Amino acid sequence: MTTLMTTDGVSITLDDETITAFRSALRGDLILRDHAAYESARRVWNGNVDRRPALIARCAGVADVQRAVSFGRTHSLRLS
Repeated sequence: MTTLMTTDGVSITLDDETITAFRSALRGDLILRDHAAYESARRVWNGNVDRRPALIARCAGVADVQRAVSFGRTHSLRLS
């Protein structure tokens, strides 16, 4: 189970089945907080920013971007 923040600031929990289905739909990687690559994946160019997203979609093409945005909209998630 993964806990995320919605665009309304409400905390929701997505079950493993939902996360697995999203991961399977991507050609790229879906990185969660417990993934070995999480710390390096969450870094941004501005070292003053220290964000810890629940999910990081490493999109491998346009279709992955579309799927990630659709997943975010479906679950009312904050995207960046």
